[in-house]
Formats: sequence, structure tokens, C-alpha cells
Amino acid sequence: MPTLADIHILIVEDHPEMGEYLLRCAKKVTRACLVRTHSAAVNKLQGEKISVVLYDFGLPDATGIDGLRRLMIASDPSPTVVVHSAAVSRGDEGPAYEAGAFAVLPKPTQAEALVAVLRVACHNALASDLRRGKRAWKSRTSSWSVDRAEVSEYLSRRRLLAGAVPQEVL
Repeated sequence: MPTLADIHILIVEDHPEMGEYLLRCAKKVTRACLVRTHSAAVNKLQGEKISVVLYDFGLPDATGIDGLRRLMIASDPSPTVVVHSAAVSRGDEGPAYEAGAFAVLPKPTQAEALVAVLRVACHNALASDLRRGKRAWKSRTSSWSVDRAEVSEYLSRRRLLAGAVPQEVL
């Protein structure tokens, strides 16, 4: 049966310092790697089992919703995508969710909040994997899913400051 150790996070960020910061945060959750372009992300998705993608909307070779949509169809099954970008302002998140984003975070995001959201995204990806393979694993946990109440409770337990995680994530 898969565990969090089987989950792999792909970070797609073109700014070197921000990419290293995001990589450090993601590695607090599980295995992670960093690419700098959309095309490198697509290559990774097609060549490896990537469960969660932390995606910047302002990449040199793809921007915004179009890039997110292309990313979602590059892999089957589609990964759990967390959009992390300065290019998304409060109120503009709707199209990202419609395109398949699991969460939308503005830049900058506090490390503690980012780690919490990535942890929830990884659990969502794990639950999706379990649901897809429930016949093979015959596990009662395959019906487990992450909902907004569970996310809210988890973040409350972690005592994150109010406003550190956008309301859309909760």
C-alpha cells in the first residue's frame, strides 16, 4: 500500500532563490525536485511518477491558466497541483480551480503555511492513488479523502496565524 514516502513533489519555479526556498519547504514533507520551466515539468511528469506539483504561473515558457491546463493533461493521472504565484491575486483564483488546481497560494507564503498546504496536497494525492487502486489493495483506507473541514482542523492544530493560509485553501 502506498505511503507518504511514495509521494513525489515537483516544484516548477523559474526564480533560483524562490525555487530553493520552495524545495527546502517541500522536503520537510516528502521527496521533492525542482525544475525551472514548464517544458521541463512536462518532461518530468511524462517520465516519472509525480503526485504533487507546486506550480508558478509566471514561467518563461508558459503563463497562467494556459500553462496549468497543459500541465494537467501532460500526465495521466493528473497530479495534485498547488499554484504558488505572485501572478494570481485574491479574487482571481476561480479560473485556477476550474483548470484543476487543488490550492492557490499567493507569493510570498510563510514556510509553515506552505508546508501545511503541501502536506494536505500530498495526503490528497495519496487518497487519490488509493481510490484508483482500491481493487488491487483492497484497503478500507481507499475511501479516505481530504475535505475542507479536515484541512481547517489540521491547520488549526498547527496554530498557524490567521490569514497565513488563504481562505480558499480552507
